[in-house]
Amino acid sequence: MAKGLFSRLRDAAVQYGDPEREQRLDDLAAQVEGELVQRRQEFNLNDCLDRMAVRKWERPLIVERVYEHGLHRAWADLRITDKEQKAIDWVAHAMELPARKTDAIQQRVGLVVFEACLSKALEDSVIDEKEASSLEIIAGSLGTTTAELVRRCFDDHGQQFLKTAFSRLTAGGQLDRDGWDRLVESASRLGLERSDLQRILEPQSRLYIEKTLAGAKADDRLDECERVVLEWLLEQMPLSASAQQYYRDELAQLEVLTQLSDGHLPVYEISGIESRSGEVCHYTGPCTYRRERLLRGSNRIRRHGSSR
Repeated sequence: MAKGLFSRLRDAAVQYGDPEREQRLDDLAAQVEGELVQRRQEFNLNDCLDRMAVRKWERPLIVERVYEHGLHRAWADLRITDKEQKAIDWVAHAMELPARKTDAIQQRVGLVVFEACLSKALEDSVIDEKEASSLEIIAGSLGTTTAELVRRCFDDHGQQFLKTAFSRLTAGGQLDRDGWDRLVESASRLGLERSDLQRILEPQSRLYIEKTLAGAKADDRLDECERVVLEWLLEQMPLSASAQQYYRDELAQLEVLTQLSDGHLPVYEISGIESRSGEVCHYTGPCTYRRERLLRGSNRIRRHGSSR
C-alpha cells in the first residue's frame, strides 16, 4: 500500500512540477506517430503505449497531441483537402478519440490557424482577395464565418488593424483616397460593417477632420480645394449623425464668412413678410427691435422684446 501511494505521489510530482513535461509529451507523441505510420492498419494504441511505458495520466494527453499534430500539418497550406480529411479521421479512429474530443481539438487548432493567418494578412494593412478566401475557408471549417469569428474572438485584431491602417493613411497630413478605398474594402473582407468602422475609427476620424477644418479656418476663407476635401471627408468618414451635423454647420459657417469677405452678402428667402420695394433679406434669425426717441436733448432707448 505504501509503495502504491509513493508511486502516485511521484507521478503527481512529475505531472505538475516537471519543467521538461511538455518536451517529454512531444517526444512520446512523435514516437506514437512514427509507429502509426509504420504499422498503419496493424497499429494498436494500447500495445504501443504499453511498450513505451507511458504513464496513465500521460495517455490522454499524448493521443490528443498526436491528433493535434496531424491537424496542424493538414492546415499548413491553409486548406484541408478531402484526402487530408480522411487521413485525419483515420488518426482520430486510431487514437480512439470520441467525437466530442475531436471537435474540441478541431476548434482549438482552427482558432490558432485562423489567428496566424489573420495576423499575417494584417501585416501590410491590406486584406487581398486570396487572404480573404483563406480566412473564410478556415472559418467555414469551424462552422462559422470570418465576420463572426473576428467579432467573437479577434475583435482586438480588427480594431488594431483599422487604427494602424488609418494612422498610416493620414501620417503625411493628407488622406489618400485610393488608400481609404482599400481600407474600406479590406474591412469588408473581414466582415466589418460601417457601424464597426464608426465604433472603432470615429475618434481618429474626428481628430483628422478637426485638423483639416482648423487649417481651412486659419484665414477665415474656404477655397474650392478645401471645400471639396471637407465634403469628401464628411461623406466618407464613419461619423455619428450628431458629429456629421456639427461639422456641416461649421463648414456652412465658414462658407458664409468666405462670401462676406468677398463682398457677397447671403440672401434668404422669407415668408410671412411683404416686400413692397424689392427689398432683399440678408439675415434671418433671432433679433431685438430697438426704438430710439430723443427727449429734451437726451437719448432714450426703448427696447422691445426679441423677435423672430
